[in-house]
Amino acid sequence: MSQYSDLFNLPLGEHYLNCAYMSPLLRSVEEIGISAIRMKRSPSHMTADDFFDGLEVLKSRFATLVHAPSAQSCAFIPSVSYGMANAISNVDPKRGKHCLILKGEFPSGRLALERWCEEHVQEVREVGPVEEDFMNGAMWNESVLEAITENSTMLIMSNVHWMNGILFDMVAIGERCRSTDTILIVDGTQGVGAVHMNVQSFHIDALICAGYKWLMGPYSTGMAYYGPYFHHSRPIEESWMNRTNAKAFSDLTNYGKFYSPEAGRFNVGQTSNFILAPMLSEALRQVNEWGTDLIGSHDLALCKPLCDYVKSHDPKVDLTYQSPHILGIPKPNGMGDDELDQRLTSKKISLSKRGTFLRISPHLYNDAEDIKALLTCLS
Repeated sequence: MSQYSDLFNLPLGEHYLNCAYMSPLLRSVEEIGISAIRMKRSPSHMTADDFFDGLEVLKSRFATLVHAPSAQSCAFIPSVSYGMANAISNVDPKRGKHCLILKGEFPSGRLALERWCEEHVQEVREVGPVEEDFMNGAMWNESVLEAITENSTMLIMSNVHWMNGILFDMVAIGERCRSTDTILIVDGTQGVGAVHMNVQSFHIDALICAGYKWLMGPYSTGMAYYGPYFHHSRPIEESWMNRTNAKAFSDLTNYGKFYSPEAGRFNVGQTSNFILAPMLSEALRQVNEWGTDLIGSHDLALCKPLCDYVKSHDPKVDLTYQSPHILGIPKPNGMGDDELDQRLTSKKISLSKRGTFLRISPHLYNDAEDIKALLTCLS
């Protein structure tokens, strides 16, 4: 059993290999949530400071995780679609002639970009290899770099592809975007918290993350980083809490005209969220304490037999750019979906089907027995 499994409350005998779908709650996060609910029983003891102090801790912990320059450059958001809308809607259409997005990118970024392009009469160009090379990370990265030109307005992409775990070279891509003046907006949902992220050295203009996967937080939470390009932008909602006079509760009808500095304008309304925000903050504390090096090395060791399984099905597949924590493996030949589902259920194995792949995504609570159970099931 993994030495970290006691930090969670997963049922014994189950093989949960599905963190990319939704992480289980840490015991400490669950306890914070229960305490927060109990605090709401008697709100008479809550002060104006309680609306803001916890948020600053939360943003500081996220800033540490992604190497943001300050907590002020980070925002608390409810979803990726919310964070994407704030970023994409503020990009100047005069910057270029077309927009780029990864092939098979998650809908939250794709749908927001399509609406923006319809409004500003720009073309959406998909970037990625042909279907038969979908697992070839080298081809993925090469196609992205080749697509970025001086005519590119913005690039919307995940740092880890959500379907198959392809890891993108954010150093090279970020540098290419910077040199062509292309705005880089990254969905970090399937990477941040499990692999290294540095928004400054990667030249990322906006980083958007759901909180309930690799950040180990509750659903309906997320975090975002907005770089200098967006620090004077217009948010999609006008929350009183995002104004410089927000802490003066007795003076709110003076209707503050100025936004909180940097990314403060992009926090979701009712950003204090006295139950979910403290839970996400505790989750980030634990993720930072572990560090992505520990998480990545643990998951990489677990996935080694699965990489061998992939190689046995296609010896030509290139796993050089495979992330350590998400692996898309082909469905076993000759086994229908119904039979596969029956086998997985009987062995109490949880994973995801994405396209033509089985998506395996372990975390610290998993051990070699979980991988052995899966390989036995697929044999």
